[in-house]
Amino acid sequence: MTTVLAVFRNQYVIAERSARIASFDHATPHEVGQWAIWSFDPLSVAVANSPGMAIAVIGVAVDSDFPNSDTDDLVQRMLKRSGGDVGRAEILSHDLTGRFVCVAAVGSELFVWGDACHLRQIFYGSLGGCRLVSSSERLMLDAAGVPCERDSQVDEFRRSTAYLANEHALIGDRTSDRRILRVLPNHMLSTEAMGVNRVGLRVSAARTDETLAADEVLTQIRGAIDSLTRRYDCVQAVTGGWDSRVLLAASLPFAERIEFFLFDHGDASSAADVRIARELCASAEVPLVVVRPGELSQAFRAQIEAEHLDPRVLQKTADVQFHAERPGAEGMININGNVAEIARCYYGIGMWSRSLKSCSLLLGYPADERFVASSLEPWLPAARRLETESGVRVPDLLYWEHRMGTWGARSPFEIDLGLEEVSPFNCKRLLLQLLGVPPRQRSAPNFEFFGAVVRRGFPGAMAVPVNPQTPRWRLALKRYTMVQETQLRVRSTLR
Repeated sequence: MTTVLAVFRNQYVIAERSARIASFDHATPHEVGQWAIWSFDPLSVAVANSPGMAIAVIGVAVDSDFPNSDTDDLVQRMLKRSGGDVGRAEILSHDLTGRFVCVAAVGSELFVWGDACHLRQIFYGSLGGCRLVSSSERLMLDAAGVPCERDSQVDEFRRSTAYLANEHALIGDRTSDRRILRVLPNHMLSTEAMGVNRVGLRVSAARTDETLAADEVLTQIRGAIDSLTRRYDCVQAVTGGWDSRVLLAASLPFAERIEFFLFDHGDASSAADVRIARELCASAEVPLVVVRPGELSQAFRAQIEAEHLDPRVLQKTADVQFHAERPGAEGMININGNVAEIARCYYGIGMWSRSLKSCSLLLGYPADERFVASSLEPWLPAARRLETESGVRVPDLLYWEHRMGTWGARSPFEIDLGLEEVSPFNCKRLLLQLLGVPPRQRSAPNFEFFGAVVRRGFPGAMAVPVNPQTPRWRLALKRYTMVQETQLRVRSTLR
């Protein structure tokens, strides 16, 4: 049997320059102060230096206000405007959209934080006498040359029926290796203590004029897409949902630079999406490519197992294989609508019990799930305080940090084997602006504010139904957190 080696496509690992780690012939080293970043193609690293601080941005980053700027320009601007202050640099990164990690070296200390939802993952730990930071647990272990030391509680949770049914959604900052932790969104790692601190948030005051507010949001998303399509070959999925529709409205001025596509898996959900996507693209007068992905090959399964510490295989894994086998995928960007669920109040609005049990239910787990409770117990009191200070509602923060920051980040990490995936919604400035819109205007069943954004960019799209396979009464119930919680509690009891 042929041994398949991990290629760590589009990944990074960071260590002190003096550290003894494995030599990776196919990785590129970049010096940042007393630290070094090894990046694996096609991952880019941009570095800027000053006497007091060095800053690096790993991955894809654009600024909607400067669509002509490349990552080197953005890093130089961040360093200059920060004045050597790490906190100021973190605030400046709120303007960036993409999938990236920011690194700031001050003396012997390194500070690491990510994009809005940490869709480019940040793991850290001390392995084999080395302090390491990476996007991949497997890469960290290979770099240190040590075997995995399994966390028995994580393994027990991974074996649960609820975990498997929930698309392997791991909650909190723990990983399969007891020495490796994850940096959740809105947190910054300091290597001095090898620990994290929460960074500040504050919801932006929304304009009272809905038209002006919708224009501002559309302009930001459009600026990000403009910049991405200038620098990369871009593909963009069109589906029956709201997020895809907003992106289509924003991308039409650059349609000649984008290939619009859709995966057809041959099921009822795909059929509805294909029908809607054809209508939308016909109305917008842009071509649509419908792709039927092939069966997952044993060779690709073996590659997945080589790359990931705890691989998963889902229906959408065949989509990753399609991108990986596609000619010209190197350097290509898949533009998608992830992250917008935070602003669309995915966990509802209104009253809720504000307990660990309710958080567990909303995340898709039983109310008495011990691992979820232990993961959220230190988080929930801080989240309640942050709600008062920042205006970010706890249910929205729960989805932001514990759904998008873990389960949501896993998908683009898996897609790295094929191409890069970027969401124009993955921008902290944009998210905080959207969260300033009254919840009733951005939640189910009508998502009025998102309708206003679409009408500003593509009025004809509103003549095409949104997700018609979802009954309106179900959307109406989903609007309220307490109703969601009650439904999930009943469902959990009946399992």
